[in-house]
Amino acid sequence: MSHEVGNHAPIRFSRGRTKVDNHPEIREVPDFRRFEEMVLSDRGKKKGEAWFAAPFNSDGRRCRENVQARRFLPVDLDKIDPERLPDVRMWFAKFRGFGYSTASSTPEAPRERAVLELTREATREENLRLGAALIRDLNEEFGESVVADDSVFRNEQPVFTPLRSAAAFRFDGEPLDVDVWLATAPEAAEVPQQAVAVEGRIADGTRNKTLTSFAGSMRKRGMTLGAIEAALLAENAQRCDPPLPEAEVRGIAASIGRKPAPAPIPARVAPESSGFLGAVHTARDVMNAPAREALYCIPGRIPAGLVLLAGPPKAKKSWAALQIGIARATGSAAFDAQCESCRVLYLALEDNDPRMRRRLAFFGLTPESAPQRLHFAYEWRQGDLGVGDLQKWMEQYPDTGVLIVDVLQRFRGPKDRSQGAYEADYAMMGMLHRVAAAKPGLTVLVVHHTKKGGAADPIEAASGTFGIVGAADAVIILGQRLDRDRRAVHIEGRDWESFDEDFVWEFRQGDGWHWLGTLDGDDLTERQKAIIAMAKEDGHVTPSMVAERFSITRQSAAEALQRLVSKDALYCISGQYLPTS
Repeated sequence: MSHEVGNHAPIRFSRGRTKVDNHPEIREVPDFRRFEEMVLSDRGKKKGEAWFAAPFNSDGRRCRENVQARRFLPVDLDKIDPERLPDVRMWFAKFRGFGYSTASSTPEAPRERAVLELTREATREENLRLGAALIRDLNEEFGESVVADDSVFRNEQPVFTPLRSAAAFRFDGEPLDVDVWLATAPEAAEVPQQAVAVEGRIADGTRNKTLTSFAGSMRKRGMTLGAIEAALLAENAQRCDPPLPEAEVRGIAASIGRKPAPAPIPARVAPESSGFLGAVHTARDVMNAPAREALYCIPGRIPAGLVLLAGPPKAKKSWAALQIGIARATGSAAFDAQCESCRVLYLALEDNDPRMRRRLAFFGLTPESAPQRLHFAYEWRQGDLGVGDLQKWMEQYPDTGVLIVDVLQRFRGPKDRSQGAYEADYAMMGMLHRVAAAKPGLTVLVVHHTKKGGAADPIEAASGTFGIVGAADAVIILGQRLDRDRRAVHIEGRDWESFDEDFVWEFRQGDGWHWLGTLDGDDLTERQKAIIAMAKEDGHVTPSMVAERFSITRQSAAEALQRLVSKDALYCISGQYLPTS
């Protein structure tokens, strides 16, 4: 019996379509993370549309007698004290796995499911005992604050996939060590004692090595010398053939027990905004960390990360997206800045081959010069399934630096009626944000529309709720037309400091968009007008007031105020900025 497995050991499982599907499809994926992706992307509108379980024998019929071993353990938490939810997730962080909120979960009564990776495939009886051990430890830690359902410990039990609205989270610890946990697990009532005793015999010649490895795993888990010795004695009596002398087993336990216990696993919490586990840092750690340079899709022009490019109809948004894709795929210039070369995937969901050929020819490409690393798709699955396909693309083509979604509405598909507008917008963009965040420097460029009639604040011009712009790392708004070929462009982002400046793009026939710099002259941007309005309403403004109002740094606010002074829109007295009229 294999004691441990690598990170890329395959996962075999069955996938059913409905609650009454008794002949599920048998599937296999290369590793646990691919299994996680398949489960989390296999979402339904309502409970019971899809489920997974252990694989079944050749006829595929779902029943206890037909079920095979599995290399994952689901844990259903039917009751969680809301105040203890972060602690519960932190407790699971020592394991490798993932989880999601279940169909009946509410903020007042959260219910969640964790799916843990195992070090080897475990039989039905072993899973029952592993589950019992987990419940025992959960009860010791949380008492009545957590109640678990033991039905999913049975290998044949269907485990429903998440709803589209479910929050998901990940555990980045170690796979649950089957043999270590079985050594201290309670006996399952329905498992004959003989079956447990003969499971996985340890043959002569491997007994010392196996027990030593076994003891080392228990020590890593933090078990005491007494607990390790008791487990080794039981393991020796039940599995070693023939058993080692008792004194020799005690000696193995003593040699491992003398090693220092491992340092506690760093506390990890799940931020409410994403649901994913992240390391906790002190303020001093943050201040002493090396400065992180801002990453760009196009240096000094287009930030990296999840970028929303929005504009009115016929504003040549798609031309800008294609221009970016060509420049990155060929390593040429765009917006008058030189780009690094990478692979690009363009989801042109409103286009076709003839239209794309005309646009590529517009940018001077020929059948011979068209880049091999620029890919197009005119059809793509929608919503979370489409996001899962993007993740698979990134696995197959890790040299991809830009993913373009044109347009958002075609990609997102119909909204879930159970979600509010903001929740649905943020959930969709949040999934795309996780794709972008998985690879530093990756740009996911999402083309979107602006509202008819625009808005006073450029950020408010994007169609939909603030959930769309709020999830993005950067937002580019193609604003007012300055003349036939030039537009004012507003760019705002987490690492983009010129929040109050607008820029000018010019579209040139046969050449595309050009970057002409900041909006010059006496023209005021919408943000600058908002600052002046603040000064008139309050009598004055300060850098601190502007920083708080627009959620920017005090340094950026001070620079914005100085620009207004240079335009004679404000004047400064003793650190206060007053309107000139």
